[in-house]
Amino acid sequence: NSGNTGNVPSAQGGVDQGESKSSSESSSNSADVGVAAAVGVTSAATTNVAGVAAGATLAAGGAVNVKATAGVDATNLATGTAFELQTQTNVGAAVGVTVGNFTNAARIGDGATVSGSSIAVSAGLPAGDSSDFKTWGLAAGGGKDTAVAGSVAVNVVTDTTEATGGAGARLSAASGALTIGADSKLGVQAVAGGAGVSQGAGVGVA
Repeated sequence: NSGNTGNVPSAQGGVDQGESKSSSESSSNSADVGVAAAVGVTSAATTNVAGVAAGATLAAGGAVNVKATAGVDATNLATGTAFELQTQTNVGAAVGVTVGNFTNAARIGDGATVSGSSIAVSAGLPAGDSSDFKTWGLAAGGGKDTAVAGSVAVNVVTDTTEATGGAGARLSAASGALTIGADSKLGVQAVAGGAGVSQGAGVGVA
């Protein structure tokens, strides 16, 4: 293949803003007992790859760009509230879990041959973007005699961003630069809260 510029290949598509959000909430109360529970679970896995296949030959008269661009946001919020000091017993429980496994990669396969005026192999985020993961688990329980609040927030994130040249690959830039680079900006936040307020016994767990 030959030409002035080769932007081959570029992977972006529907992955560069993959977003997953979940939240749920429920409540029930009476004069004696008040119960509120919320469960929010988010599980997201994305793979974004731009590459030249192993053993392939790519020749261009201009620049060659192998570029993978992706950004992923996952937000999880669970809130449980049972707070009424005129009720004998109030229980608030909240669970928020976010699990993510994300891969963004630009690869030159083993034994591939790539030539052009310049060569850039890069993996990263869209300009000005970042991958953000937030998990909150908040619970409040307030009762006249007994108050119990429990909250669990779990945030497990695996983020892999890589730009690689395979074993035995040949990359030749005739007149310009040859660059291989990967860049990632990751924001992770997990918050667990718990409150128990009572004139008698109050228990808060996070």
